[in-house]
Amino acid sequence: MTRFARAFGLLFQLYDDMLDHSTFAQETGKDVQQDAAKTTLLSLYTPEEVRGALSNAQALAREQLRRAGHDESLLAAFVEQQFVTFDGAAQRLGV
Repeated sequence: MTRFARAFGLLFQLYDDMLDHSTFAQETGKDVQQDAAKTTLLSLYTPEEVRGALSNAQALAREQLRRAGHDESLLAAFVEQQFVTFDGAAQRLGV
């Protein structure tokens, strides 16, 4: 479960950085540009790499659930729902 948590944490952090990078406060529902002076994951990746990293983190999270021998149905559904949310936001924000 620790490996799952790390993979899901990366997924969340990429998404959070992506939202902060946007200029659409109404779209994101949070204050934006709060990390402008910080080195974030998004500042290290191209938009294509962000999408790939999101996809890879999602796949890794699911794999870690399987390897841990847990019934992945509920957690996998949660991961899938979050990824759809992340992916949709990435598309709307042009990432």
